[in-house]
Amino acid sequence: MEWVSLSQVSAGGDPISVADLKEFLNYEDTDKDSLISALSSSARAYAEKRTRRALLTQTWTGSFREIPCNSEIWLPRPRIVSVESVKYYDSDNAEQTLATSKYHVVTGDGGRVRITEWPSAHSTRPDSHQINWTSGYGASGSDVPEDIIVAMKMLVNFWFEERIGDTRGATFAGKDVEIPTPVRVLLDQYKVPIERT
Repeated sequence: MEWVSLSQVSAGGDPISVADLKEFLNYEDTDKDSLISALSSSARAYAEKRTRRALLTQTWTGSFREIPCNSEIWLPRPRIVSVESVKYYDSDNAEQTLATSKYHVVTGDGGRVRITEWPSAHSTRPDSHQINWTSGYGASGSDVPEDIIVAMKMLVNFWFEERIGDTRGATFAGKDVEIPTPVRVLLDQYKVPIERT
């Protein structure tokens, strides 16, 4: 099954505070707080992209047309917390919500939806079916596995140390510098396979 559209409806935020990062960086001044906060957001985005996971609680919506042959839809960005709704466009192109009695939800790392009774949907819409769900380890940074937190701190430290001043005095992380191996190794333990059966 191929997702026609996949979008994050609400962001979970960063699991590490600027204060925690400054302690890790051994940096006490406040002049780099905005930079550290930006690097933290970049590290979180990198961690989520590399692992294909949601860290803090966030909501997603995805649309598809083709019905999978086994009636199971694997949901991206685990851990899956809940499925809020399964919707579809009927033959009159009106949006309908599928009754919860017609599908089962598996949460956690193997999060998926199994439809027990497919409705008759619009035949030409590429987004004729839609699922809305919540993902993430929890609402707090303490809910995220420690290895991911450590990898993010190491990445922020790396970017902080490797920043380069440009002619205007701004700072940025070196674009051509490879992500350190320890960061990749820690995150790869949590990487979700692209193909799931």
